[in-house]
Amino acid sequence: KTSLFTLLTLTLLLTIPLQSVYAQNLGSLSEYSIKLAISPSHIEEGPSDHPIGYLYVLSKNGVPITSSNDVSISLSSDNPLIASVPQTIILKADEEYASFDVTTGDLIGNTVITATLNSKTTFQEIQVGNTETHLPDDLILELNLPTNEMHVNTEMPFSVYLRTSDGYVVRAPF
Repeated sequence: KTSLFTLLTLTLLLTIPLQSVYAQNLGSLSEYSIKLAISPSHIEEGPSDHPIGYLYVLSKNGVPITSSNDVSISLSSDNPLIASVPQTIILKADEEYASFDVTTGDLIGNTVITATLNSKTTFQEIQVGNTETHLPDDLILELNLPTNEMHVNTEMPFSVYLRTSDGYVVRAPF
């Protein structure tokens, strides 16, 4: 009876469709993409390391997938004097993403960070510091004082900022 029960249980398990998520062998998978995310994409100037870089491998449906092996991904910066990244990062087996630091130097400006895995490439532009040396002519000084309709939960009950006539908030260059 025990062997008959075992046989019936095994037969039942083989007929039930099981849904499991397995790590992919990226060498044999052709329909995937990589996504580079650097957030925020506008960072302070001055020499510093910023832990803001992330890289994902996505299925054809845009869902992060894992690899069954460690995967080496190449990174580069158009202008390493503005911001540099490691030459390679490792997406570890069974991990959904890899993270990396963006290192800023003394220069300000824009640079493009590029990531490459096999034949897949992605990039993102980042801005270090404020490259504008003048303020727009259409600036409006906004001063928001507390009112009985405000929901303020801070120690400073008002805000002051500059915005353009089209509503864009401007950072002061100095």
